[in-house]
Amino acid sequence: MLAALILNHLNFEYPNGRSIFVDLSLSIESGITALVGPNGVGKSTLAKVLTGELTATAGTLYRREDVSYLPQVETPPDSSVLDYLAVHDPEGRFYSEMPGKWLDGIDLGSSCLALSGGQWMRVRLAAHWARGFLILDEPSNDLDHEARTELMHLLKNHRRGILLISHDRELLSLCDQVIEFSNQGVAKFGGSWAEYQKHRSHERSRLEEQLKSAKQDRDRVEEDRRGAIDRQEKRNRRGETVAARGGIPKIILGGMKRRAQATTGRVDRETKESAEEAVTKAYEAYSSLKLDPVMYAKIIDVKPIAGKTIARATDFNIRFGSWLYARDLSFVLRGDSRVVVRGRNGSGKSTLFRCLMGEKVNRCGGPLAEYEQRGEIECANVPTLYLDQKLERLKVEYSILEYLKESAPVSEAEIRNELAMFLFHGEQVHQKIGSLSGGERLRVALAHGFIGRDPPGLIILDEPTNNLDLFNMEFLENLIRVYRGAVLIASHDGVFLENTGMKDVLELSKG
Repeated sequence: MLAALILNHLNFEYPNGRSIFVDLSLSIESGITALVGPNGVGKSTLAKVLTGELTATAGTLYRREDVSYLPQVETPPDSSVLDYLAVHDPEGRFYSEMPGKWLDGIDLGSSCLALSGGQWMRVRLAAHWARGFLILDEPSNDLDHEARTELMHLLKNHRRGILLISHDRELLSLCDQVIEFSNQGVAKFGGSWAEYQKHRSHERSRLEEQLKSAKQDRDRVEEDRRGAIDRQEKRNRRGETVAARGGIPKIILGGMKRRAQATTGRVDRETKESAEEAVTKAYEAYSSLKLDPVMYAKIIDVKPIAGKTIARATDFNIRFGSWLYARDLSFVLRGDSRVVVRGRNGSGKSTLFRCLMGEKVNRCGGPLAEYEQRGEIECANVPTLYLDQKLERLKVEYSILEYLKESAPVSEAEIRNELAMFLFHGEQVHQKIGSLSGGERLRVALAHGFIGRDPPGLIILDEPTNNLDLFNMEFLENLIRVYRGAVLIASHDGVFLENTGMKDVLELSKG
């Protein structure tokens, strides 16, 4: 298989001195290559270097063909869909390479600003599809189940190479090789995603055994240290007793005691140094595990009342020119309900969530618009953690600490301690939210929902996996699985929904 990209001793460092990668040498072949790693580690930066958007600070980069980069986030322009496609693919080559139904339901004459998240992603993918080697950053974000299935078909049949930056485990299963970006550097695995997972599991098991052994060494040395100190102190006491019986003058007894204490101190220092050496060995083993960041959320043991009504809709519908839902909605959400809200893009999932939160909405689920409503919808007065797709409630001009201090009625010291549990340490708490990656922003939103607040009785998640790396996705899956309050989730990620143990489905269809 020919190499589409060749990197020789490549370095990249930001002007502030932050190094993203050093002496990176590898080749990226045609086919599908996964680029995986935790949020914020530098995957998108590497992608921009590969496309030429950023310039490497050292080394050489060879591109066998044009490289096109589809970023994770792109603001829609105030132009028609047709004009946008013409700018990015003036020859219209995507028409011959993508199935005609890929843009079904999208008015090519409409403004890109009027598109739903899924429609905008489909348009963006079409614009990039025929432009050489592709770097796709989270291409399944916002796509509904049908579009995700079609995307998998497109990926399998793409004629040129693809570098896939994704946390979508269904897409990753299509990959021919994996490049892992971690806190230990960059490593390439020449096998499928399943083989990479198996290798990673074996590596973790080996290093965990190494860590266990190091901890045992530390504990054994500490035990030996305590024993040596006890034995020396017993010798000191015996010496003092013998000396006292022999009528030795006090001045000489004092000197003997000082020498004995010095000997005890020396034994203590020597054994303590050995113990510290074992501790260092344990922590070195621990750090070599290539641990991904683990998002921590303090979940207080919520004890829901099964019969308590948390939310209710009775013959509810909403109209922006025409009624949104094909059938009026009627449902009751109890204190322990766990409901998946399903429907194609544009079917009104985000709109439903905003209505439950008592917000005004527009036809794309955004805020602050006038509309007509029939029937009733209400949400009980319970603490609610609502994370919308774009995390619009975050104040991007604030630092993390400023944002939490504004609403958490606890001390700054306590906020900083709690933020450390969400992986924001030291000076990181002063980062502007607008400068954070998608996964980091989601951690801020979770921290805001838990720190200094009563535990939520209802959690609403609107496509939460769009912003999560794999390890944090697994953490969130476990969080939702063990959480005992009411849960509403809209997600097209089948693996995520299966792992969260949801019970019921509310199916939405557009009118």
